[in-house]
Amino acid sequence: MRFKEIGYDDLNNLGKSQKAGANAVGQTILLKNNPKLAIPINFGLITLSLTIALPLAIAAFPQKAVIDPLKLEDTFWNLKDKNGEAIRQEDFFRQISEVISTRSEV
Repeated sequence: MRFKEIGYDDLNNLGKSQKAGANAVGQTILLKNNPKLAIPINFGLITLSLTIALPLAIAAFPQKAVIDPLKLEDTFWNLKDKNGEAIRQEDFFRQISEVISTRSEV
């Protein structure tokens, strides 16, 4: 195996398995003997990953974030709320990078 070339220096070699090799060859032969199955299998895998993995990945990361105005452009530095106090944090949506105010006091 090429463990060291791909960064697996700390793995212990447990031996060679003929069944694992036969399984790998069997998976390759299935698509080589039936090339018409390659497109439906790939399409199925893509569909499955888009319907299951993508929503989970999007849900894992919040869409709204908070940032200090001093880390933004200078037009956001001196904003004040309705009480005349400096705003210490602003909300923004990550997908559009638009700074919004969810507070009614601005």
